[in-house]
Amino acid sequence: SIRLDGYVYTRESFQEAFKLVRPGGLMSVSFFSGRHLWLLDRLIAMVRSATGSPPLIFTKPTGQVIILAAKGYSPPVTSEMQSYRRIQKTPRETEEALDDWPYLYLRSRSIPVDYLFTILIRNAAVSNSISFFSARRFSSWRPRASRQYRCSSAPPGSSAW
Repeated sequence: SIRLDGYVYTRESFQEAFKLVRPGGLMSVSFFSGRHLWLLDRLIAMVRSATGSPPLIFTKPTGQVIILAAKGYSPPVTSEMQSYRRIQKTPRETEEALDDWPYLYLRSRSIPVDYLFTILIRNAAVSNSISFFSARRFSSWRPRASRQYRCSSAPPGSSAW
């Protein structure tokens, strides 16, 4: 489940991006959380951890989220930003996506059952294919008629030849 956003949405990536923000600037993270609160918690925790301060969070009822982190100033607080509504949210305890574990969409550090099932089916199919083609290739194999070679120290044309 490695995707490009698995490397964009990590704590270390946010830290690198925030280093590029000038004093008085703003880092914006836009994401569609799809109403998955644990995913929103993870994003907020990563931005807070990367920037050292609690971010401003704006959401839409559709699940679209904008997380803002200011550098060196407090942005004007507004309750609405176009069709977005500001929320106050303290993230629950959640594991952050890190560069050494960039799986943003996995809720915990485990392999999902559907992935394990898919890997098992794929490995069984590959194993059966190898067995089938190996058996088919070797079942038609027959030893060639052996040629007899003579070795003699007698000169050519003599009775030993």
